Amino acid sequence: MPNLNELMEAVEENDWEFVNKQIGETVTDPDIIGWALRGFHHPSREFRDLAATILWKSRVSIPLHTQTIILDRIRNDQHLYVRFHLACALFTRGDRSDLVIDTLKQSLGNPNIAEIARGYLDQAKREKEAAKQQHSS
Repeated sequence: MPNLNELMEAVEENDWEFVNKQIGETVTDPDIIGWALRGFHHPSREFRDLAATILWKSRVSIPLHTQTIILDRIRNDQHLYVRFHLACALFTRGDRSDLVIDTLKQSLGNPNIAEIARGYLDQAKREKEAAKQQHSS
């Protein structure tokens, strides 16, 4: 796992393939997680996206006050990838709010992230159907 500086340098060089490969499925480095919990405030959209991606890929719990800030960022960030990755971070932690689902739906139009968005939306649909069946039994 690279350190935070290596990830930030890769982002500056627009080497998202390296970033995504290095982050992998889970991030556990406390320094990287700590930065990510604050990094979605960064003025650079690329660094905000890095922070959002790290939060998505990590499985650490996100403090409630940070979740509130993330929801605001999903509503107001101008960068689709930041909004999408933050929505994914909340979705993987059980958030099925309209805002998260709507953000995933908005992402379906982007070929780089549509497959991931569709997977989460399909999962939400299956969960909803299973809950309906459980209530009708």
